Amino acid sequence: MEGKKNTKFIVIIAILVILLMGCVSYIVYDNFIKEDEIVNNNNQNNNDIQNDDQNNDEDENNKLSEEELNKLGLELFSRTSLELTSNITSGNYMFYKEYDITYNDLKNEERLEYTYMQIPNSEKTYNLNDAYDRSCIDTENTYTCYYEKILINTFEEYYYKMFGLDKGINYEWFTVATDNFLRCEKEENEIICYPTDGGGATDYRTYLNYIHAEENNSDILVYVNLLAMGYNGVEGGIFSDAAMNNKIADESPEVTEDNIFDIYGDEAGLYKVTFKKDINDNYYWYSSEIIK
Repeated sequence: MEGKKNTKFIVIIAILVILLMGCVSYIVYDNFIKEDEIVNNNNQNNNDIQNDDQNNDEDENNKLSEEELNKLGLELFSRTSLELTSNITSGNYMFYKEYDITYNDLKNEERLEYTYMQIPNSEKTYNLNDAYDRSCIDTENTYTCYYEKILINTFEEYYYKMFGLDKGINYEWFTVATDNFLRCEKEENEIICYPTDGGGATDYRTYLNYIHAEENNSDILVYVNLLAMGYNGVEGGIFSDAAMNNKIADESPEVTEDNIFDIYGDEAGLYKVTFKKDINDNYYWYSSEIIK
């Protein structure tokens, strides 16, 4: 009986000790630790807010001015507004097709040709007169003397500038029309272009008009109007799309390359052309999307 009383007494003492320790712990937390946690949390929240504000300020500071954005937009537009004439077309703008496109939608020979067209004449080597000498024609009436050529390193520099550093280059022969119609191919460390037969024109023209540019995070969006004029295989007229399906007016002698957008600009097709930035801070073409 005495042993049971002692056991109950020990249990009661243990419970009281536990309760006492709990009370002491709460008092210590409430008066000392809790305040420190609140202060630390407040400091962390303030730091987070300051960091967010700082990041927002940096984003604002990195934004281009309206003048800078417009200048960049025009420069990027000029990269996409060269005509591919080697396919015997007039107005074949590679980046403004009948459908939305990205890099993988382009033909390899188109990429090679367009890169070559980007390269200024000052970076090419010429053999303008001797290339057409009779001694340069073989038994199959094929020219064997080059007309112009450039270094592979130069070609690749412009390829990556146009399409991005992450792209691989698949070399094959391609045709290009500059002052003459040429067939080009890679030979050792050069792209060498030989004279060849070709050329011609179609009975339509495509026209482009730069509208404006926008920043979208680190991307640049360039907006471009398109109109086409001529014969689409069925009828002639002025069309608002590259496929020449949407006729908006009949042709007229009063409508010229200089005023076509003044007259029909509100009805023109609209493209959004996206440029992304690579690790060298170069904006390369990423996609062309038909808006209307």
